[in-house]
Amino acid sequence: MLENNFKNNKGVLEIGGVSVEKLAQKYKIPLYIYDQKLLKDTAKCFVENFKSKKFEAEIIYATKAFSKLYILGLLKEYEIAFDCVSKEEILWH
Repeated sequence: MLENNFKNNKGVLEIGGVSVEKLAQKYKIPLYIYDQKLLKDTAKCFVENFKSKKFEAEIIYATKAFSKLYILGLLKEYEIAFDCVSKEEILWH
């Protein structure tokens, strides 16, 4: 089961123990925040739960959803494949 890594600490949202207010001050807003632990736990959950003795299964991530190299590197650790529409989409990164 995936654990919730979000916490309300006296009215301030924390993700992975880090205050979003502090992140906003440091990096400015708008800001996209991804929880690395949740991403890894989710990838592991998919890989483990789609294993089958009856047929071969492959987990594929659509790079159109979000394709920063750091995120793709995390997913690659779990042998997750990537779906790309074109050669240009791959070369863009």
